[in-house]
Amino acid sequence: MKPESIKSDYRHWLHILQCPLCYHSPLRDSNLLRDSNPLQKNSATTLYCSQCEQRYPATDGIPQLMTDLNADTRLDEAAYDAMMDVNLKSHQTVLDMWTTVFQQQKISPGDVLEIGCGSGLFTVPLLRMGCKSVHASDISQVFLQKTQAQCPDATLWRCDANQLPFTDNSFDQIVGHSVLHHFLHYEAMLARCFRMLRPGGSMIVFEPVLQGKVLIALLANLIRQTDAQAVTPVLDNADRENLDRLIKQLSKHLSLKND
Repeated sequence: MKPESIKSDYRHWLHILQCPLCYHSPLRDSNLLRDSNPLQKNSATTLYCSQCEQRYPATDGIPQLMTDLNADTRLDEAAYDAMMDVNLKSHQTVLDMWTTVFQQQKISPGDVLEIGCGSGLFTVPLLRMGCKSVHASDISQVFLQKTQAQCPDATLWRCDANQLPFTDNSFDQIVGHSVLHHFLHYEAMLARCFRMLRPGGSMIVFEPVLQGKVLIALLANLIRQTDAQAVTPVLDNADRENLDRLIKQLSKHLSLKND
């Protein structure tokens, strides 16, 4: 096994895991109870907690560290990249922005946890930033599989940001790209992240500005209405569907009570 694949194999990182249900016990691999070197085994299918006996399967090499496997994101996973125009150019833009921030803050990337990786928009640049290791997490298995296809050198974890399954002092940096506004109890999540950071570590999150989102939604709606009333419309059905999804996503706060 290559060093890169060893570093990204989740079995290499069992020592940083703890049960997201009881938080009292580290997780163990039920297939490797008698093996001091888990990477010698071909596969590992179940992690378990010796305290509460909760078991967590691994699907497609991604541990399902969820107390409720039916939980998922409301985002339209199949159309998200098209709706948000995720492409090679956007990967470069994200890389440039985050490289600048790390340099300005004089941060040397170490073991990094990404919260809410989605389809890998930020995970791809993280791997290019020279991090010691990259851990990408998300609540969506569909998103994680997309990230897995692009980022074979990242370690992937399916988990809920409200129940992060990592021990204290596990990471040098914790990052999130446009994710904080998705979490209901983000204050508790931030407190948890603080404990997961090593001494001298840092957490950095990028967040969209609400006014900017509203303006973009307004412009997208104007484009949609103008084309609908034009003598010769220029948008096809795919364009109109993408605009409709974009408008709905950017203005979703209007339909959420007590947001």
